[in-house]
Amino acid sequence: KVLEVTKDMLAELEKADSVFQVRGLNKERAYLVTKDKTYEIQSIESSNTQLLIKKRDESIQPAKRLKSATGVPDTNRIVIEASTTTHMALRETIPSIYTLYQLLRTSPEYSDEEAEAGGTASALRDVIAGAKLYRFDDLCDALHCSDEELRKYLRMLHAIEINGFWRLLSTAFADDLIEFVLATIEMNGWAFDSVPVSRCVEDVKADYPAFLVHHALRLLCKSSSEGAGANGNKTIALDPAKICLFKAELLFHKKSTISDRQLMNEWGKMLPQGLMPDRNLLGGVAIESKTPEGVKWTYVTHLMLPALAADRMDALFELRPRWKLEDLRPYMECLRDYGETLEQLVLKHAREVDGYCVPIVVSGLAMAR
Repeated sequence: KVLEVTKDMLAELEKADSVFQVRGLNKERAYLVTKDKTYEIQSIESSNTQLLIKKRDESIQPAKRLKSATGVPDTNRIVIEASTTTHMALRETIPSIYTLYQLLRTSPEYSDEEAEAGGTASALRDVIAGAKLYRFDDLCDALHCSDEELRKYLRMLHAIEINGFWRLLSTAFADDLIEFVLATIEMNGWAFDSVPVSRCVEDVKADYPAFLVHHALRLLCKSSSEGAGANGNKTIALDPAKICLFKAELLFHKKSTISDRQLMNEWGKMLPQGLMPDRNLLGGVAIESKTPEGVKWTYVTHLMLPALAADRMDALFELRPRWKLEDLRPYMECLRDYGETLEQLVLKHAREVDGYCVPIVVSGLAMAR
């Protein structure tokens, strides 16, 4: 087979430490994956026959090259090794986080019931007997993506590895866990930018095992601190914005639509000393709407919306008739194809009027498509 690659792809594949695999061979499509990128392998047919030759070895002395009919070395002679009308090409793709999310949702969520069973392998078998569970390699094979991309998506979905399987925590369990860890930090008077991991684990171990405490801290920490605390002796820096957003989501988990006044009042009361509620943090978590009763906020995350771009735009326009492009980013960004801008994606399903994205109107009917 002949494989066409760009210079950048070739340089990546020829690196000394480059490791790549072909995944999905038994499916409709095959993918070549490096440690951090995914390429779809496409078969391309041409009406023109392509002639294949070997790269000339310039180290061979002219006298030893093929000779022409005159017996003089022919430095311009080319030997055709093979011909083809089909070749393979690579197209960089962005794996779908929604495929991963649906796979993880087929596994039972980790909840109080399983935690109370002790978290042992035998308890795992009893609580989730017959359920489909996924190891890391299983998810790689299902998504046909690189290891690094998969790890990134697992972090985005707040997934956790339990007894070798990747799972989602139930919303109620995750809320209680993070609340308990934050309460422990406040009770001990630890600064959010310097939480002693080992002491936090020790103080919480009677209620939650270490792997869950580490998970809660990772969800709240600054990006630069994600690897901290691995040896049990380091401190970890929590992100005040993530703490504020978590407290807001607690409110929305109890009531999906809240008036602006109630939200700001109750949110402020829940926050630790020194933190203030900020509406700017709610992008991608809640949608603001103006009603006769006043401004209201409705809990909507990108995981709650349809996975297809056209259907998602329909749903978003039902929630709000017009959108600023940047307000759509947290809801549409994960649906972009490789090389596609957010504006290009959105304007396939909407039109721009006076700086806003609005539904496309066809024969008097408003349509997102």
